[in-house]
Amino acid sequence: MAIRHLTLLLILFLLIASSTQAQISRPYEPIIITGDTLANFNNCALENLYLFSYNSISDTWRLIPFQFDEINPAYQNARSEIQDSIKYFVPEDSLFGLLDSDDELVFMAADLGDQANTDSWVEETDSNRIEIAFFDSTDNTSGYVYLYFSQSLDETVPSYDELDYDSQNDRISSLNYEIGFNNTGQLSDVKIKETIGGSNEDIFDRIKIRVFLSFLWNFLAADEDSVVSNSVQVKAGPVRIIRNMSGSFIYRFPIFPINEKFIQNSLFYPWNSAFKLVNIPIGNLTGIGIEVDEFRVSWDFNDNSPGMNFYSEFNLGGIPIDGSKDSFNSTIQPGNLNWSMGAGAQGSLLNIFYVPPFGDFINLYYFEATDGSSGDSSIFSYDTGDMKSYGDNGFSLLNNIENSVTTDTKFDFQYYNFFLPPNFSPENASQICEKLKSPLGVITKTQLFTGGTNVTIEQLMKPGGFSLVQNYPNPFNNFTIIKFKLSDSKTVNLRIYNPMGRRVRTLISKTLNAGEHQLSWDGKNDYGTQLSSGIYFFRLETETASVSRKLILIK
Repeated sequence: MAIRHLTLLLILFLLIASSTQAQISRPYEPIIITGDTLANFNNCALENLYLFSYNSISDTWRLIPFQFDEINPAYQNARSEIQDSIKYFVPEDSLFGLLDSDDELVFMAADLGDQANTDSWVEETDSNRIEIAFFDSTDNTSGYVYLYFSQSLDETVPSYDELDYDSQNDRISSLNYEIGFNNTGQLSDVKIKETIGGSNEDIFDRIKIRVFLSFLWNFLAADEDSVVSNSVQVKAGPVRIIRNMSGSFIYRFPIFPINEKFIQNSLFYPWNSAFKLVNIPIGNLTGIGIEVDEFRVSWDFNDNSPGMNFYSEFNLGGIPIDGSKDSFNSTIQPGNLNWSMGAGAQGSLLNIFYVPPFGDFINLYYFEATDGSSGDSSIFSYDTGDMKSYGDNGFSLLNNIENSVTTDTKFDFQYYNFFLPPNFSPENASQICEKLKSPLGVITKTQLFTGGTNVTIEQLMKPGGFSLVQNYPNPFNNFTIIKFKLSDSKTVNLRIYNPMGRRVRTLISKTLNAGEHQLSWDGKNDYGTQLSSGIYFFRLETETASVSRKLILIK
């Protein structure tokens, strides 16, 4: 009898296990998808959209924190830093509050749920929904959310506790961290809160920047104090806070001053922040004969950090942060995301940053000293900030940097800060970085509820007798699949365009029979040349109609 009961329990366990899906595990990562992925809800009022996750064990639905950030595509596609700085703040449909293809849906990966059956709905009779399925290629896991359109639901969208912007002091806080900025607009304070086990002490000094330029017989050594904050705009929501700073690098050559403008787009979430300095025009310097011999960006802790340890991908054993010089492995991966971290009882600060492939020597920068010195060349023998270096870490580019760029080169410097619990492991830090390199794949299905009859539609047929499905995976690295459907035999053209509207690849140009068709694109142009990372568009055309969608190539 006991064996029989044990067998029944085992069968029950296996049935439950087989009915659940392996869940995506990205607890600290936000998810951002654009409105073109939600095409069947375009032009719907944002106030009528609700995002739910489903739990298959309890058969329950949960309204999760989310937000839509409206974007003006005219500003998004412009090259001017002034226009780029306000793309989130002057949406073209701000008076109407309608979803369009450029708007961004934002929520946290930790809120992903299970896949729901088509007969399982939020208790609502007039709603339609889009099933948004996510797939993690790093571990073959999946997760789902459901975007409902309803004019009768009257629910308050939840928010993440204490995600807040203090406009008077220019500080941002969540349940997990609090950060501040100095008078140059750059990160200068980091506290890991006691709610996640941190000390709630400021452990961070500042971001340090070093640039050495030469022109004819003149030389210039510039640092982060050369940064000027011209203006700041902030927009707060239940999942993220957007902070855009318009700034300048001021280089004062003896002959003439140089004012290099840039935009720093900053996004703050419950666990992390994402910074991007957009369109730093370093090509302008080389275009007039200026040589760039040294460039360094690093994150420096302060004297509250001793007792923490420094880690990176090639320093997994850890180096004590104590203000004393140490040996370390300077290996870094140019042209890719890298990570470094300070972790201890005070909390953990994980930096994930893109290293540009410029210069003869590209290295991890790490330095500690309390005597006001630095780990740069003899040109930069001085320190800045509190005049101390505790676990000062980042990357450095040396020698002939100008040979890697042209007059058209625009440098986008991108990095992420994760504010994590104490003694965060380097193995988990490495995993976060690897997952950021592999964005989630996404597939959407529109599902209609009609009084007990549920219809699942992969893609509605467009006027003109064809439909074009969003490519998968997107973003992609090696190849992506594009599917479309024809109602009858047609001559079709499927082409790829760059953001400037120039055709770069023709995938097909011929007459096809009715039915479903599938093509792949490998990220190359018509001449077999690999294209650079960025946003592209694929366009399906017939004699009577056309439709376009956006895709993202990451190399």
